[in-house]
Amino acid sequence: PTSPLPDETLSFDGTIGWLDDRGVYHLTGTVTNQAPNPLSNILVTGWLADGYGNMVAVGYDRVGVELLWPGETVPFDVKFSGPGVMGAMRYELLSSADGIGTASPHISHSLTIDAQAFPGDDGSWRVGGLVINRSGRPLGSIRVLAWLCDSDGRVIGVGMAYATPDSVAPDGGAIFSVEFPPGSLGGSPHSFRALAEGTFLD
Repeated sequence: PTSPLPDETLSFDGTIGWLDDRGVYHLTGTVTNQAPNPLSNILVTGWLADGYGNMVAVGYDRVGVELLWPGETVPFDVKFSGPGVMGAMRYELLSSADGIGTASPHISHSLTIDAQAFPGDDGSWRVGGLVINRSGRPLGSIRVLAWLCDSDGRVIGVGMAYATPDSVAPDGGAIFSVEFPPGSLGGSPHSFRALAEGTFLD
């Protein structure tokens, strides 16, 4: 069941705007669940406006986790394209989500991550390593959400990848690699963060 969400349920932090090498404009930052219950179907909507307040572009990002627990933080990356983005002077953000009264019975965040970030010779970056199932039950469809941050801790790139193998026993591990292509970042990486979730198989 879903429940109404008050305005303060999801909070934004560290939002910045930047243009990648393909001419796509990004609004990136983090969103935190301030509610006492888990949230799902989290959608971040962004608007760009010119100096007169006219809307010139709209973009959306459904954040890369199926379930966001109370107090958890995840990145967002709202993308905009088209000629209007070059004249944008302002932005607005809005979030929406479904509130659930109890934790989803099929999703687990009880995983630990051992990972590193690796630069490529072509300007690309990769976050890769091992994710370990600590849930006590078999997990499948393990996905890792990774984000790169600049020296001020601001999000400059977001990526997601599925770990292999497809099913992992309790205390077993799976490898993953999240790729960030050349020219896709909003600055110079200084640190990274990652969050993993999986689906119960039993």
